Amino acid sequence: MDGGIFESALGCVGGVVAFGWGFRVWRRMRLIVDTPTARVRSMPMGRVELHGRAQEKAELESPITRTPCAYYRFRVEEERKSKKSTTWVTIDSGDSSAWPFALEDDTGTVVVVPAKARVELGCDFEARRGGLSSMVFGNDDEGFDASPWQKRGWLGLSTKRLRFREWRIHAGDALYVLGVAQERPGLAAERRARVIDKLRALKSDPEAMAHFDRDGDGEVSASEWEAARQLTVQEAAREAVDDRVVVAADPQRHAPFLISDHGEASLVSRLRVRALLGIFGGAALAVACLWALVTQVRSGT
Repeated sequence: MDGGIFESALGCVGGVVAFGWGFRVWRRMRLIVDTPTARVRSMPMGRVELHGRAQEKAELESPITRTPCAYYRFRVEEERKSKKSTTWVTIDSGDSSAWPFALEDDTGTVVVVPAKARVELGCDFEARRGGLSSMVFGNDDEGFDASPWQKRGWLGLSTKRLRFREWRIHAGDALYVLGVAQERPGLAAERRARVIDKLRALKSDPEAMAHFDRDGDGEVSASEWEAARQLTVQEAAREAVDDRVVVAADPQRHAPFLISDHGEASLVSRLRVRALLGIFGGAALAVACLWALVTQVRSGT
């Protein structure tokens, strides 16, 4: 009786959580639908939706297959068996979110910083290694080195079965990006550093300092030095800077950041299905478990 009540209560909580998750997914889907597509050359600052093709900015290789790419995510899982079930447990994972890549459309190119993005990609590589079948029949997949993740057992053979998966963005892949166009993080600090270097060089140049000695008394007063500093700041702000504007996560964490190779229509369809499953499935589960809970409580009184 108590176990049934606990399971029903747990089902109610799970249904409510799924219901709320479904609404969050629905809001994300509506945001994609309601955001107009921008061009790189004319995109506004703030939330933007872009379509384009990926371009590499760094020499990246995926960790498992050593494939050159613009972005990667990988996961290595170990098969663990019990008397009742078999599960895959992640033993290693990672991505290249710290490395930006470029997005190009027919009007220009912008840098995308994938840190903190929800990246939805089709799986590019999946393989299994190890286990008893591998010991008897050999590896069922070739072409990559699994040794960094394999634990050697009897006679040096791997007795644990591993699953390897990689998701990649290659140069030329069509991408959908929903993010926030903003001044590149760290650019303000770079400008301050340039201003400091310019002011240091100015102090060591008597001829340049004399230009700011407006009253001709042979010394640069505090007010004259402030005028020199303001002019230096303005000059540094006007200097051309590479990758001044990037598309990245919202610093305030209000807007979602999404990168996908599925295309907008496919992405919207996927999110709609998830949202409806969460909303209606969660509601049905919560109501059913609540009814079972009430019935059990009444029968126990």
